[in-house]
Amino acid sequence: MMALLMAVMVVAPTVSILVHADDDEEYEDDYDEDEDDLQDMLDRLNSKYKKLQEQNNAVQQKINAAASEKQKQVVIKQEIDGQINTTIEQIDTLDERIAVLEQRIVEKTREMSAKQKEIDENFSLYQQRLRAMCSLQGTSTLGLVLGVDDFSDMLLRTDVVTAVAQHDTDLINELKEQKAELEAIKKEIEDDKTSVEEDKRETVSKQEELKAQQATAVSRIQDIAAQEQEFLANKAELTKQMQQVQAEISAIIAEINKTSLNTKYIGGGMAWPSASLFQVTCPYGSRFGGSDFHTGIDISGGGAYGSPVLAANSGTVKVANTSFTPGYGYGKYVIIDHGGGIQTLYGHMSALSVSVGDVVAQGQKIGEVGSTGWSTGPHIHFEIRVNNKAVNPQGWSP
Repeated sequence: MMALLMAVMVVAPTVSILVHADDDEEYEDDYDEDEDDLQDMLDRLNSKYKKLQEQNNAVQQKINAAASEKQKQVVIKQEIDGQINTTIEQIDTLDERIAVLEQRIVEKTREMSAKQKEIDENFSLYQQRLRAMCSLQGTSTLGLVLGVDDFSDMLLRTDVVTAVAQHDTDLINELKEQKAELEAIKKEIEDDKTSVEEDKRETVSKQEELKAQQATAVSRIQDIAAQEQEFLANKAELTKQMQQVQAEISAIIAEINKTSLNTKYIGGGMAWPSASLFQVTCPYGSRFGGSDFHTGIDISGGGAYGSPVLAANSGTVKVANTSFTPGYGYGKYVIIDHGGGIQTLYGHMSALSVSVGDVVAQGQKIGEVGSTGWSTGPHIHFEIRVNNKAVNPQGWSP
């Protein structure tokens, strides 16, 4: 009876622990998968932020390397829009990283609670077994072994006593291990909270940096003289580049016209694409001493950067390009189809407010003025295409 009772005291808690262990193993597998996903996201964001910072540092090195104030201002004019976009990307990356870290804190807090519950349950089971042992008054380990009737009974009781002792040792070791795991989780949570606070401080710093960059950009307008100088100094390369850009745009318009030519023009004249900018810094037609043909008009003025770009007429957004190469093409641009094979193009924007498929009304904001692509200052490149041929936007009527 004594051996049976002791066996029950060993087996019952052990079965309970095994049941909990299976549940915990399943939870830990799920948690490990989530943890791996979150870590992958953090690694990706960390790598992205590092590359963006390297881009900003490279620009700053160019500015610092300028031999004179005049050269410094030229570099700033060429690079400021790229700097602004890089800084905006950095802020977005920091926001993403904060969100991932906060999600991981939630997951780790949940894991910590589960681990604490596991420790409490195992400790409770250990206490129950000790109480059961204490309830066997007047019984000792030596007494259990010596009070046997035969050799077989002694072997059985010895095995039981050994099993009880081993079980207690294993349980205590498990509790120690769980306690160490709990402390490790707590430290990870504190580390993530510290990282969140550091990223929030970095975000504030980047927002201040962005404000300074935007203030610099707002004070500028397109410098067509600098653009001409750059073109003539690199005529062969830039001529080839512009031909390539025009071929790309013509191919895009040709695809749009597969459906546009089968519809009617929306009607009415084209409105001016800005409510605050009216200075035409570069007109339609031949420019740079006849070396280049400008397919639209450039509109700029004081406070150009960040001002709204407006749809010249109602229509459907067919292209909303946000990826660009600094110094190449139209940068961030939008193409709106107005039916009847007539489209408008708005280039060099700093940000877009529409997406492909959006139906816009005349005068609706579609983006903000910038200097992305091949540009020497913030302006709107405004272009009208009829049957895939550029026409003069000034005074154009259907």
